[in-house]
Amino acid sequence: MLTGASFGLGLATARALAEMGTHTVLVCRDRGRGEAALGGIVETTGNRNVELMLADLSSQDAIRGLADRFWPKSARCIYGRSVSA
Repeated sequence: MLTGASFGLGLATARALAEMGTHTVLVCRDRGRGEAALGGIVETTGNRNVELMLADLSSQDAIRGLADRFWPKSARCIYGRSVSA
């Protein structure tokens, strides 16, 4: 599970994991950007075991909902974090 997976480091990490053949879950806030990222990853890697989950991580309710939907699928996560200097 990768947060912020529609651009930047999150997208690059998701693509790299998909290239290794992993089951990759993209977490994005915006459906359009998420679907574009998902389609691009599947097209470039050939890995169809990539899925999109939508959540606005600024909302605790949305985070809980995401956890409730994700937890039954897997317990392995990579946490992304943006850092500004």
